[in-house]
Formats: sequence, structure tokens, C-alpha cells
Amino acid sequence: MVLPIFALANAGVVISTDVIEGRTGLMLAIAVGLFLGKPLGFIGASWIAVKLGWAVKPATYSWRHLSGAGALAGIGFTMSLFIASQAYPIAEDFAAAKLAIFAASVVAAIAGVAILWGAPRTNGAPHA
Repeated sequence: MVLPIFALANAGVVISTDVIEGRTGLMLAIAVGLFLGKPLGFIGASWIAVKLGWAVKPATYSWRHLSGAGALAGIGFTMSLFIASQAYPIAEDFAAAKLAIFAASVVAAIAGVAILWGAPRTNGAPHA
């Protein structure tokens, strides 16, 4: 619980209706890109590479494992903040972007854990 609070404070994320007002489209685009775009990119690129014979999917990992890893990749908090700082020079837009990035990161973390929770271990390792 301490790390998300630290991330909020350190990144200067402002939680205010003033930040959201008039920027829901921007915030939705950022959140969807992080929450859906990254997992779809992971799974899609991997599937194409396997189907074309460019890569071999190890038997010890399932597509569910890859989906969970893709969802966890949506956390991308630090790099997303850096890119947003370059893309949005207007302070209010950057504040909205930071809020969307934080929200998407939290949702991505929860989704990744939910996908991986109870995923079968295919390498024979005992469950912890």
C-alpha cells in the first residue's frame, strides 16, 4: 500500500475534478492504450511470431501466462510519465495524463494478477 501512495506523491498526480473536466477523451485514450494496447501487442506479436515460425512458444508457458505478463506490462508508470511530459506541454493536460496513467497502471496490475492467479504451473514446480 505504501508504494502506490509514494508513486502518487512522487509523480505529482493531482486528483481533482478540475483536472478531469474537459479531458475525458485524452484520459480514456491513455488508459485504453496502457490497459488494452500493451496486452494486445504482447499477445498479437507473440502469436504472429509463433505462427510464422519466427519463434517457438516454450511448453512451460501458456498463452494465459503471456496474457498476464502483457497485462502487467500496462503498469509502465515511469516511462509513460516521461513520454506524457514530452507530449503534453500544457500543465493541465499533463496533469490529466498523469492521473490516467496512474489509474491505468492500477487496473493493469489488478488485471495481471487476476489473470495469473491460479494459472496452472506447467513446469511441474510446486504451488507456493
